[in-house]
Amino acid sequence: NQRFSEQDVYLNIAGGMRVDEPAADLPVALALLSGMTDRLVPPTLIAFGELGLSGEIRAVSHIDYRVKEAARLGFRQILLPARCAAKLERSPDGVEIIGVRNLFDVLRVLSRHQKQEKPDE
Repeated sequence: NQRFSEQDVYLNIAGGMRVDEPAADLPVALALLSGMTDRLVPPTLIAFGELGLSGEIRAVSHIDYRVKEAARLGFRQILLPARCAAKLERSPDGVEIIGVRNLFDVLRVLSRHQKQEKPDE
């Protein structure tokens, strides 16, 4: 059983791009949790949401546009704040909307996915 406080965490943003979008919090948390649990994030899953200090996932703006654009780009599962999921006017055909309230919900979503194979050491 590992703890984040016992780990070194490195985050690299492609090309040194500056990220000032609060909706980028959830994808970063998802990546970190994926690494800690050895669960793969499917390439058809996208996430967006703001992360609070107590682990709650906060709503973000322009939800309908974000979902529509994600579907257009081929994503089939969209992980987003539960409050946003409830306000979503319409879900695109063939797209699963997964509302999460906190990091525990994110862990439950990850547990549904394939465990990463570790190479023999």
